[in-house]
Amino acid sequence: MKTKNNLLTGIVIGIGLIVVPIILMGTTYTNTENEVGRYQISTTTFSHPDSEKVFETIIDTKTGRVTSRKKTSNYYY
Repeated sequence: MKTKNNLLTGIVIGIGLIVVPIILMGTTYTNTENEVGRYQISTTTFSHPDSEKVFETIIDTKTGRVTSRKKTSNYYY
């Protein structure tokens, strides 16, 4: 009888050691709102005999809205 009890205890402990880590790994928190690559930048140059300008536009790719628009001199690029 003692051998069956030890065998049953060993099986229950073995299952517990395998099932509990699998359950804990399955419930880990994952960030679904990954913000990497969310913004896109677009640059365009405009040449004029007097000056050259660079137009810079930053677009939020998640919402499709323009976040920023700048007009700067060619000197900064």
